[in-house]
Amino acid sequence: MTKKFRTETLYVTPALAQMWLNKNTNNRNMRVDVAHRYARDMAEGRWYLSHQGIAFYEDGTLADGQHRLHAVTIYNKPVTFVVTHGVPRAAGQMIDQHTPRMAHDAIRIAGGEVWINRDVVAVARIVMNHLGTDVHPKTVSELHSFIERYSEPLQFAGSLAPQHRRHLTTAPIRANYFCAEQGGESRDKLTRFADIMIHGEITGPSENAAIRLREYLLQTGGAAWQGSAKIETSRKIQRAIYLFCRGQSVTRLMMPEKLVYPIPQ
Repeated sequence: MTKKFRTETLYVTPALAQMWLNKNTNNRNMRVDVAHRYARDMAEGRWYLSHQGIAFYEDGTLADGQHRLHAVTIYNKPVTFVVTHGVPRAAGQMIDQHTPRMAHDAIRIAGGEVWINRDVVAVARIVMNHLGTDVHPKTVSELHSFIERYSEPLQFAGSLAPQHRRHLTTAPIRANYFCAEQGGESRDKLTRFADIMIHGEITGPSENAAIRLREYLLQTGGAAWQGSAKIETSRKIQRAIYLFCRGQSVTRLMMPEKLVYPIPQ
């Protein structure tokens, strides 16, 4: 006979959330960064009531929702949750064991446009993480909000890599195209730059900044995007774009001390 759960929708205050967290005696380790991401969504109006809420085992200990509850204590305002009581202890082996939705899938299921795919989300995530210098992950809601705000320029940046070329059309490169476009560079110039990156053909020395960058990326390979090299590579990409858009010939592509273009927020 299947045991019936008792489920209700409750307005959970910070005090109640903390009291329930005190019953969190047998759970995985708390990831405070996750709770802070949830709290940001709550504070910015991006938190929505769903069937996934708070759950307790038959003995009253917390079964699911510790990060949501901790987020409420950080947000420090009440949040509405679906709360379920009476979960069998044996059911704990089933909680959070299923395939998570990819960010682009979650966005599109929630009503996002069909053009929001894995590549678009990758570019948005890189820009929001300051081209690799910010290691704090963003929530799906934060990504969706950013993508909606910059939908047209993100689609343009994606159009600059219509075909895959190893080391030459990656998401970090497209993220730098996005920053350059938002920094005021001509779309025609950026389109020409990206075409040279893919095909390796120029019409004269005024375009050789793109060739110098292409050579660098092909020679460096994946190491260009490892560790602290991420931001250094982005600086070099932005320097090449800047010189190219001004028709300046270059024999050696130097790395500037800082990014050329501001990172959109």
